[in-house]
Amino acid sequence: MMDSFVGRSFLETDADKYQLHPLIREHYYNSTSSQVLQPLHRMAAQFFLDSYAKDKNAGLNPDPEDLGEAIYHFLAAGDRDKAKSLGLYRYEIRPVALAHYRKREYDHALKNYLLLSQFDPNDVDAHFHLCLIYARNGKWDDAENHFGKAVSLNPRAYWIFQGYAHQKLQKDKIAEAEHLLEEAERIREDHSPTLVDLGRIRLKRGLEAEAEDYFQRAIDADENNPFAYITYSRFLLHQQRYEEGLNYALAAVEVNPRDHASRELVNEFRRRIQAARGEQPPSPSSP
Repeated sequence: MMDSFVGRSFLETDADKYQLHPLIREHYYNSTSSQVLQPLHRMAAQFFLDSYAKDKNAGLNPDPEDLGEAIYHFLAAGDRDKAKSLGLYRYEIRPVALAHYRKREYDHALKNYLLLSQFDPNDVDAHFHLCLIYARNGKWDDAENHFGKAVSLNPRAYWIFQGYAHQKLQKDKIAEAEHLLEEAERIREDHSPTLVDLGRIRLKRGLEAEAEDYFQRAIDADENNPFAYITYSRFLLHQQRYEEGLNYALAAVEVNPRDHASRELVNEFRRRIQAARGEQPPSPSSP
């Protein structure tokens, strides 16, 4: 059975061990809540710790990666005290913090990034993510504090200006967001997320030609930015330029096939095109 799974690329072999194929593992981690994963992380942590201890007790040179894996999984299981007792603690916090942030588990991410900033007050990435998390929660004084620290440590970090501006734009702080985005653009002219957000601001102000120029520049700057495609296609939907918009919506799906919003937008464009041609949409029972 195990060999069959290997043959179907569900598993990979490493000497006498098996492991999930990285793509399957990544999908499982990204689509499952941390609460569900915690007991499994604890089990994995104990496995790697036992493997490390077995080699050490036998007088062999234990694999330091086993210890690192044990620490990572103890942290992911929420057992920080156990992780601390094993050493190398601070180096394993970052991937756990980022995983929580990407899953939008901001309370967990906040705790881990605060720990990172305590270990190293000059950790730019920790201050940047703390800024974003506090901004999401509307705690602007804390957000400004960590934004200021991050920028003072790296004044040319355009992504810090853009990331914080994006949060302000989400909260309709238009003027403040524009100021930050213009600073980001001054540092780097071809940063796709910056150009998308500048286009969104121009659109909010009714400057549609300028907005479209920014959206097109954003796509030219990064052909793999799905947010640029979907933002421009929504603009074209509003403009009733359905054929053009469909092409960009399809491009968004191609770049990120798992995004439900992009697929829905493709369907909306097809409905609009059919309606404009006087065609009847297929019934739900049609093949």
